[in-house]
Amino acid sequence: MMKIILPIVFTCALSLTLCGCVNVSVDTIRNDPLVYAPSPVPVATDAISIENGDFFPKIIDIARSTTVTFSNRDATRHLIVSDPHPAHDELPDLYSQWLIENESYKYKFIKIGTFGVHLEDNPSVSAKIIVR
Repeated sequence: MMKIILPIVFTCALSLTLCGCVNVSVDTIRNDPLVYAPSPVPVATDAISIENGDFFPKIIDIARSTTVTFSNRDATRHLIVSDPHPAHDELPDLYSQWLIENESYKYKFIKIGTFGVHLEDNPSVSAKIIVR
């Protein structure tokens, strides 16, 4: 009888010890804010600024024939162009000069649709303009 009980007690003790020492957690993609970030909500405005190397807001919603002002609030100079990189042919005439700190560029959106812009000096920095 002791031969049967002893291995069972040893196995139970070992299992309890290991379970207490091992932290088991299951992470999902939803727990990673870099992978699962909520989509930005479009903002009804006619102004986009560049601050800390990024566009703010990231998505705007405007009426057709609205002129949008892009303002550089960075100490770094930036060049604003239309998507896609490097062709810039979505809106080929949307192409600013190099903007230094506190300079602005204005563009009038005539076409209806969703258009992307990005920084030529850092194409991963982008914004969307929804024109209705």
